[in-house]
Amino acid sequence: MPLTEAQKEARLQGLGGSDMATILGLNPYQQAHELCLIKMGAMEAPDLSEKDAVLFGHLLEEPIAALYTERTGKKVRRVNVTKHHKKYPFLIGHVDRDVVGERRGLEIKNVGFRMAPLWGKDGSADVAESYIPQVMHYMMVVDYEAWDVAAMIGGQECRIYHLERDKEWDELLIDTAHEFWQRVENEEPPSIDYQHASAKELLQKLYAKTDGTVVTFPDELWHWHQVWQDAAKTKLQMEKVIEACRARFLDLMRDSSVGLLPDGTGYVRSLVKVKAHAVEANEYMAMKYSKKPPTAKLESIPK
Repeated sequence: MPLTEAQKEARLQGLGGSDMATILGLNPYQQAHELCLIKMGAMEAPDLSEKDAVLFGHLLEEPIAALYTERTGKKVRRVNVTKHHKKYPFLIGHVDRDVVGERRGLEIKNVGFRMAPLWGKDGSADVAESYIPQVMHYMMVVDYEAWDVAAMIGGQECRIYHLERDKEWDELLIDTAHEFWQRVENEEPPSIDYQHASAKELLQKLYAKTDGTVVTFPDELWHWHQVWQDAAKTKLQMEKVIEACRARFLDLMRDSSVGLLPDGTGYVRSLVKVKAHAVEANEYMAMKYSKKPPTAKLESIPK
């Protein structure tokens, strides 16, 4: 069920279950620096409403909930209000379902094929690591002792997981969330994690324009310049090795469809047809190394 405008606004006033994985560094799509800027109001939250995964998640929520009831015999009901932790009101939760007659909640997930290996066996507590903080957060906020997760795997298999509340998780979430929320209130975002998968996209959002000036890098950046150039050379060398290996196999396979290795595995050749398509107009900021000293207005970076 899509969030209402009031619920979206409420999310900016506190930390919800889906925020906890980001704060703990377990969200591959967002890091703590970006989340802090969003909560501060310094950056717009990404609009995911038109993403296929999100749309299908909303469409399948009710059927998955019905399947959970059929499998377990437990009735569930929607929760249409934002829950707040009694002691720490900035900890909030917008939960999918309550289990009627029990102090138990239900989280509903639609999981694609690529993410399926991250989920364990039906009936276990082995949900994907990035979702554990969300479930633990909800139990803490609403003060429940148990939570189920109904996950539709690849659109064809429903697995039901059972998690129990853990005091160590409560302490971890409260301490981590409290420190993060202080950063939000003090407008002091955590440092950017350059090795996070979202780093490049985040920096492109933050610095989408140029003003014609030149900055002087601190001395320590010379080291990272050398690391970058060495890594680029290594990557190029490895790409050449890959292509040379590919050529060897192609030469031996010739017109064959399959080439077998001693262990029974092998390579398959097949025709791939790509339909012609037009690329939509787009623009973005690119950065590359120049051996010729550029000229523009000079500006120094504070050390």
